[in-house]
Amino acid sequence: MLTLETLSGKIDSQTMFGNDAPLVVDMGCGRGKFLADQAALEPHKNFVGIEKSRKFSRIAAERVARRGLENCRVVCAYVEPLLEKHLRGPVVSEYHVLFPDPWPKRRHHRRRTLQTGTVRAMAATLQPGGLFRFVTDVPELFDFARAQIGAVSELEPLPLEGQDEALFAYSSYHQRFVEEERPIYSYVWKRKED
Repeated sequence: MLTLETLSGKIDSQTMFGNDAPLVVDMGCGRGKFLADQAALEPHKNFVGIEKSRKFSRIAAERVARRGLENCRVVCAYVEPLLEKHLRGPVVSEYHVLFPDPWPKRRHHRRRTLQTGTVRAMAATLQPGGLFRFVTDVPELFDFARAQIGAVSELEPLPLEGQDEALFAYSSYHQRFVEEERPIYSYVWKRKED
């Protein structure tokens, strides 16, 4: 497990993995189920999971290590300082933001990950044509995130028809909510070609 203190230089495929494979970032990877499963499904890509909780980061890193996933790393850090210091330039091919904390109370909305400024910083690190995938079970958070992401002119929504969810592993929340037959809200945006 890496931290802001142990990271040296940029987060990109060449620096972290020694190759030029597409880089996928899982923001808020939690215990790392989706991260590890997706890295195993797509060994031709590199994966970095970002998680602010030291406990969950450690669990995710242990999960990755147990499975011997050389194409996967876990970083324990808050999103904003990581974007400021280590994610620069168009180096990310995909972002996944899956079931983030909804911070349901209005006075806590500023703590939500997907504020327009953060989304704008993430969009700046996406390669042209890169994808930004958001999934939640909270309708109000879905509307909030769509508004925040929609305010970033570099991103354009992709039509929901034809998006193959079978290409993605389930996170632990996704799996649980499907089993409980709860509605799940998903959307994908693409970084505009310059």
